[in-house]
Amino acid sequence: MPAASPSVRRPEARRATAHFVQAALRELAADVAAGTEVPFALDTRGRYGGPALYEYRPLYRAFVEARMDRLVRLPDYDTAISSLGGDPAVLGVARDHAPDADTDEIALRSAVLVPLVVGVAEGAGGFDFDDRVFDGIFDRMLSDVAQTRRSFTGFAPVVGLRAVDGVHDLGQDIHARRITPAELAEAWPECQGLLPERYGLARDRLLALELDVALPRVDDVELPDTARRFARAVLALRIVFGGPITVGPVLFERVDWAPRAVRALPASVTQNLPGEPARLDPQRLYLVRALADRMADAEVHGGPIAVALSRWATASGATVSAERAAGLAASVEPLLGADGAGHHAVAMRAAALVGANAADREDIAIAMRSALRLARPDAPITDTEQLARVVGDVARSVLAAALDHGADASQLGAMLDAVLLGSRPRPQSVTNLVRSA
Repeated sequence: MPAASPSVRRPEARRATAHFVQAALRELAADVAAGTEVPFALDTRGRYGGPALYEYRPLYRAFVEARMDRLVRLPDYDTAISSLGGDPAVLGVARDHAPDADTDEIALRSAVLVPLVVGVAEGAGGFDFDDRVFDGIFDRMLSDVAQTRRSFTGFAPVVGLRAVDGVHDLGQDIHARRITPAELAEAWPECQGLLPERYGLARDRLLALELDVALPRVDDVELPDTARRFARAVLALRIVFGGPITVGPVLFERVDWAPRAVRALPASVTQNLPGEPARLDPQRLYLVRALADRMADAEVHGGPIAVALSRWATASGATVSAERAAGLAASVEPLLGADGAGHHAVAMRAAALVGANAADREDIAIAMRSALRLARPDAPITDTEQLARVVGDVARSVLAAALDHGADASQLGAMLDAVLLGSRPRPQSVTNLVRSA
């Protein structure tokens, strides 16, 4: 089967761009109809042994560029920019061709939209839109993209998270956005039958994670580790917003719009979790991005943060509330008890970190001591479901503070002793976490 042409593989970009070019040509044609002339250059061509020949060459580029302030206000302009900018390979070529552009919008305007308008005008000999001319220029442009840039895209469904419409930047080239069943069937047809139950229907099953990057077209280029990046994003979302946020169970990738093999995601971010769905607050996404970057550093350097993250992710999936509470409390011991402090010190440090007032700190200290004692056979009977929720919030706050503290996480206990003494405030990142009711 012959390969699809570039414009067929990018129908949305082709459609949005064509609409802008049509609107721009109508605007330019109106100027000409009102009496404005297109400037021209007079080319002189000599003929051996005969008289010189003169050719009037319209300067369409100068005419278009002089009116770009008006053309960028056309309604179709923003749609075209958004559609082109959503393709990392096209965006990468635009940046290469317009290295002095201050923004991606200016790069796409200079390297893609202006040449298209000018090229169609030159090919048609005026400001009438010609589909054949447009398709020829558009396909040549995408052929240039295919020769210089490799488009790499990853996708995975998200469960347990609700968000308003829009594209939400999670950092590391990952975005979360709503995706309709129709769009899903068109963009990722290979995922049918491998999605979570009721995905695309339930309120907390409408979002997807997407990774879009442009890579140099060389043989030894390293493809992104999508599974690892998605796992960091999900763990960072859980820390900031709480809730049973999961992804997968598998992810889908494509290179240059051709599907790759379906890949598994880490079990720590695919298991079903208890609790009510979380709501994504765009105002706190800066913290998600920061935590994901710090997790990447922790994966390289290891240490107590990596151990605590692993324990926390595992404990979060425990189906028995008592086991979940005990595991979540134990997950912070590498961070709050790295200096050999016992359970009482770990509980007090956690209370100093998370508690907003004296009564809150007392409740947290009691909850942490209770959860840490649950592993003992003589542990008292308690409301372990509520205990797991309280300790889960504490563990998230400790992890956020430790990641925020960076390479000095082993000193987190000493820092919180200073908080207890009133000689320093608790970390700012903790106050921006969403706590369970």
